[in-house]
Amino acid sequence: MTPLQARQVARDMMRRHGLAAQAVVEELLNEARLSGNAQALDDWQQIQAMIAELRREAASQRAASAS
Repeated sequence: MTPLQARQVARDMMRRHGLAAQAVVEELLNEARLSGNAQALDDWQQIQAMIAELRREAASQRAASAS
């Protein structure tokens, strides 16, 4: 999965699940880990990292607009 694809999936997950997106991705990540699917595990780890990045960006934008 490319970084652009991970970013798009992360955005979609955040739209669909809101604040629960991280928990949903964590569950999918654990399922991939338990099934031994290394590619899916890598993909979900990338998406998890991208959700964290998008949340940081959003917080930074909120802080900048509040100033």
